[in-house]
Amino acid sequence: MGEIRARDHVKRIAAVFAYDRSALDWLERRCASEWGAIELRSDAWPVAETGYYHRSMGPGVLKQLWLFESLVEMDVLVGDKLRGGEWERELAEQRSGAPPRPINIDSGYLSEAKLVLATTKDREHRLYIGQGIFAEVTLHYQKRVWTPWPWTYPDYRRPEVFEFLSQARSKLRRQLGRE
Repeated sequence: MGEIRARDHVKRIAAVFAYDRSALDWLERRCASEWGAIELRSDAWPVAETGYYHRSMGPGVLKQLWLFESLVEMDVLVGDKLRGGEWERELAEQRSGAPPRPINIDSGYLSEAKLVLATTKDREHRLYIGQGIFAEVTLHYQKRVWTPWPWTYPDYRRPEVFEFLSQARSKLRRQLGRE
């Protein structure tokens, strides 16, 4: 067996979906209050690659990526996904007249080599990490570019996602003292 050693810290990341801008703003305040300052935000864009979210969130779904300032351990993934689910239910209860699911949070982390996202859905390429949560390596960094896998959803294949992750990776490397 190889030697067990401490692992590098990672950056907490969230890909957030919302039925409108005010729901995104509500979620940003919630996330920042518990997960710390958001260091980097992508522009918000309308989700056009799939109609999956439109059924529960309405037709004008927006998506945005957030990178949090602090370094964290990789094992925050389960707790972050569970907490995100609590926030989703909380806002749904507060917003009568809103779609049944006003927000969705794909919580995850960014390392130098990969983007890992948490999910409640099991698939052949996902690993169970506890408490009903699975982890997926959604993108990997290879030969200086972000590279999708066959299972990577289309909304994670956008050029602006790759640009955001490249900026986020540079911030991570600076914090780790590697850039």
